[in-house]
Amino acid sequence: MILFAAYALIILYGAARYRRRPTGFAIALLGGLLPLALVPLMHMVKLGDGSFFLLVIAECAIVMGLGVVIASLPRRPAHIHCQYCQYDLRGLEHLSVRTSVCPECGMPLDGFASVRKRRATVFAQAHDDAARQAQPIAPLNGRPVAAEARSASAGSASA
Repeated sequence: MILFAAYALIILYGAARYRRRPTGFAIALLGGLLPLALVPLMHMVKLGDGSFFLLVIAECAIVMGLGVVIASLPRRPAHIHCQYCQYDLRGLEHLSVRTSVCPECGMPLDGFASVRKRRATVFAQAHDDAARQAQPIAPLNGRPVAAEARSASAGSASA
């Protein structure tokens, strides 16, 4: 039974690899018809019963149907597009992907990587500024404020 799944994965991979090409459709169609060609051979050898043949026919239909659907899926374009507005960026190869923005929508071409990097830098700087601005609390009577608060709360609890 694992051979059914392995066979289907091989055929579907071939259809996906060559999608939108005649080779992808040929792989899907021939891959779906190949097990049907083996049915008469299995019948002569007396391999399996009627339910096994139904499984082979179901496998053929599923592999062929999914293969044709996968072979029909669009391929990635050969040239680059903006990830957000799908603006065609052909002719702008001189732009550095890390530093440039889309001329149509203004979003960075490297996705959100530069936005995340800037955001992390701003947050780290804000955290450092807040840590520098925080003044340590001067001790009262030579003891830290936290110790004074504990002794005060202990004194009120015992009273």
